[in-house]
Amino acid sequence: MAISGGKDSMALSHLLSSLAIRHTLLHCNFKLRGNDSELDAKFVLDYAKQNDIEIHIENFDTEAIALANSSTIQETARQLRYDWFATFLNTDDNNSLLTAHHLDDSIETFFINLMRGTSLKGLTGIQYKTKQIYRPLHQFSTKDIIKYINENEIQFRHDISNDSTKYLRNKLRLEILPSITETTNNFAEKMASTLESLNEVNSWMEEKAEAFRKTHFEENDITIISLAILKNEARIFLIEIFKPYGIHRSNIDTFILFLNAKTGAIFNSSVFEFNIDRGYLRIINKNNRSGQVSYTINSFPFTIETDNKKIAFTLNNKVQPFSNSNLQQIDFKKVTLPLIVRNWQEGDKIRPLGMRGQKLLSDVFIDKKLSKIQKEQQLIMVDATGLVVAIIGMIVSENVRIKNDAKEVLAIETILSN
Repeated sequence: MAISGGKDSMALSHLLSSLAIRHTLLHCNFKLRGNDSELDAKFVLDYAKQNDIEIHIENFDTEAIALANSSTIQETARQLRYDWFATFLNTDDNNSLLTAHHLDDSIETFFINLMRGTSLKGLTGIQYKTKQIYRPLHQFSTKDIIKYINENEIQFRHDISNDSTKYLRNKLRLEILPSITETTNNFAEKMASTLESLNEVNSWMEEKAEAFRKTHFEENDITIISLAILKNEARIFLIEIFKPYGIHRSNIDTFILFLNAKTGAIFNSSVFEFNIDRGYLRIINKNNRSGQVSYTINSFPFTIETDNKKIAFTLNNKVQPFSNSNLQQIDFKKVTLPLIVRNWQEGDKIRPLGMRGQKLLSDVFIDKKLSKIQKEQQLIMVDATGLVVAIIGMIVSENVRIKNDAKEVLAIETILSN
């Protein structure tokens, strides 16, 4: 468990020990308060030795790291703390981290987020559990913890930085919330009930959004959704549906305008690209986009596997039935090795079957009504002379047309992944 030496974490450790629950103490020395930081570390170390509790202490040069990262001291300390904690959690999925966050922390978080502007989830306070992190005191108030401290005569260290109102959380704790508490009976209990209700609503929304995605999203390399399905959904629910794709309150209005745009329109979130394609919304993760590929083929059989399909190249001594729509066949005598499979490029041309002249691949894709993403992923095959032999899975060149008496037949079979 995380221990600072303050009253909250000392109460939690005492409570665990009183229940005979073995635990390891993790203390961060951020070296931000001079000798007080060293005294805190010594205090928790002495406590651990006296009570035969395993302890780990890590020292951080927080100010230097914050300066190097152009970050605030508070943000840096939090990141350092949880990165270090993660090294213990990652060693075993059964490990859990306990922190001493309590009800008053949740109430403060509610007001901080409210003042800054937030989503529904931001008003739910600090959660009892986040992955492997648990907060056993989340339902107990500061008043409850002080009572437990006094009853059990628990020693603790006081962090004088908590007395400064230059930080928003401290100002809330020391000035604003006490004023509200004085004028509101059972304020903490009422806030606990409110936070519980907000959590229930947020959980319901998340469950509904997840069910919506499972029902209506066709997910593979590209996520596809019918625009008609989205038409009558409320703004707040659209945020929840598309939250995993980088849609939030800050960009939802622009996103809704985009959903009503014509085919070809594009919208970008931080990681995802959205485009409108004839009544459908297509989403691609920009980080997963395949880069430019190039395969050189000198012998057969040869197989290419991508994220969404497998392409098998085999050399046969006769023509196979053309009933297989995934199969393309080429007169092998009419090509020059090596064969190159690559992404198509602007200016590439092919002579489609039955045509005398050549046609730009870009025009072929327009005729086939390929989306922007489909065009980006399209592979072609060229031979050593630069001849575009085939648009894989789509068109074979007239120059390599197969005849029934062909003795060497190059078969290209495209098998889509499930």
